[in-house]
Parts: sequence; structure tokens; C-alpha cells
Amino acid sequence: MTRLLFLAAVALWSAGCLSPWSSSRGVQADYNRAILSGQKGEDAQAIQEYSRAIEGDPGFFKGYNNRGLAHDKLGEYEQANRDFTRAIELNPRYADAYYNRGNTRFHQGDEKRAVDDYSRAIQIDPRHVEAFHNRGVVFGRRGDFQLAAADFSRAIDLCRAALPLYRPRLAQASYNRGLIHENRGDRTRAAQDFSTACKLGHPAGCEGLRKLEPER
Repeated sequence: MTRLLFLAAVALWSAGCLSPWSSSRGVQADYNRAILSGQKGEDAQAIQEYSRAIEGDPGFFKGYNNRGLAHDKLGEYEQANRDFTRAIELNPRYADAYYNRGNTRFHQGDEKRAVDDYSRAIQIDPRHVEAFHNRGVVFGRRGDFQLAAADFSRAIDLCRAALPLYRPRLAQASYNRGLIHENRGDRTRAAQDFSTACKLGHPAGCEGLRKLEPER
């Protein structure tokens, strides 16, 4: 029996920017306030503050990106899509904007274009661990298990290179790859990945390992 729990349970990883890129002190002040509001979960307030920053600097692509994230968190996907697209128009090499637009398109059910955006983010930044992970999620949903496993493997390699900062993401990517192996009938590799996730503090990895043990 298949058990692709990550399809519903895993939240897509998002990418914001904490450092402003504007010469205006007023714009930076609004931007910093918006970040603080977002960290407190006050996304509607953050949107207002990002909007003031953008009004002060219409070319502030990172402001559009972060406002898009706030819209996405509120389920305002059309507004989020527009903001990410505007950030891309202002800076076509901004990998995070493609990546975040991919997440929004995933939320809208447009998985094909989500993959396109994740792939573009990877093309710009071949070390974009979040894009590899989330593209793997979409491939897993499609049943493209070989592609999903490859993306999770790349995400795992990148996470390992960035420990301890990426420890939670390494655990999640290992668990997801374990699910892919399990669905492909490779219980040995599934158990190895679940064990890694469990050791890194991922409860579902421990549960996955426990359920496999009687069958090995």
C-alpha cells in the first residue's frame, strides 16, 4: 500500500529575504517593520508595510517578493503570483522569486508551471536546496518516483553541506526520500532514510521505521 504522506503533510519550503536592497532609509525602515510584522504572524500588517516600501522605491524587487510571501500565507494567491512575477520582471535572475511563484502555483493546483518555476530557480542557482526539495514533492505527487528521488537526493546533499543550519530540512528531505523508496518497493533504502530522519528528530521518520521493521 502506498503511503505518500508528504503529499498532504509537508509544507512547501519558502524563501524570503531579510536584507533590504534600497538606498532609501525610509524604504528600509518600512521593509524592516514588515519583516518584524511577518515574524509575528501579522501578515496583513506586513503587506501594508511592504506596500509603503514599494511606493518609496518602485524598483524594490525584494519588497515585491516578500509581499508575495505574505499574500501567499493568507491564501491570496492571485496577488502573490502578481508580486512574484513583478519581482522577476525587475530582476530576471532572482531565483527566490521563481521558487516562491512555483509554491503559489502549486497552491493553485498548477503543478506543471510550479515545476517550470522550480526548474528555473535551479537553473539560476544550482544550490537552491528548497527548489530541489519542492520539485521533488511535485514529482512524487505525479508518481514520477525516479525524478522525485533524484531531487530529494540532491536536496539531502545540499543540506548536509550546510549543517547544522539545515538539520530540520535534512530530516524532512530524508523522510520524503524514504517514502519514495517505500513506494518503489525498496524497503531497505526506505528504512535507511527513515532512520536518518528519526536520528535527526523527525517523529514521522521514527514512525515510518517502526512500521517497516516487522516487514523486513
